[in-house]
Amino acid sequence: SLSYLAWTHFVQGSSANAATCAERAIASARCESPHAIATALSNCAYVYQCMGAIDQVYACANELLAQAKKHGELIYLKRGTMTRSWADCMSGREHSSIDAVQEHIDLLLAAGEEIEVTYHLGVLADLQMRQERYSDAVASLDKALQFAAKNQENFYLAELYRLKAQALARDPEARAPGDETDYLAMAHETARSQQANGWLNRLALKSGETVA
Repeated sequence: SLSYLAWTHFVQGSSANAATCAERAIASARCESPHAIATALSNCAYVYQCMGAIDQVYACANELLAQAKKHGELIYLKRGTMTRSWADCMSGREHSSIDAVQEHIDLLLAAGEEIEVTYHLGVLADLQMRQERYSDAVASLDKALQFAAKNQENFYLAELYRLKAQALARDPEARAPGDETDYLAMAHETARSQQANGWLNRLALKSGETVA
């Protein structure tokens, strides 16, 4: 589907192509089934989240929630709630919305739904770090990495490593005893192996480097 192509464009480092493709994906899905619309809205919301496009995230989340409620798409109802809660946190509207993200991740896992949970746990960890809850962030990332290994779900793996390196740099005491892993190096290695210029550019941002 076009929504997966939008994600691919973003990961390859082309945010402009990703945004254009996301718009096309949602428009195309509206001519298909309610489930196709929900899938496109959810997937494209991930793209917009990674781009920091909060207005577009709200638009996707609100339409996704309406679709999910109307057609009984319970999994997408939870995903839409998490997505909108993220936007609330990022826009400063409701800092307690981070609890809603945690709650709905737990509900998905309780229902046996592990698909894309690595992404949601990574998003949760980022929010936790923004609130200086570094030990909570490390716990979320450890859980995400466990699911990534269990399910071979690696589409967000480079970011999980980057986020863990960031959390441990800010709170070294959150590192598990005996853990000498260089998570930043693992983030670079994973992104390179996946030819993920989008993640490489994010890793290089602080040093002022770019990836061709």
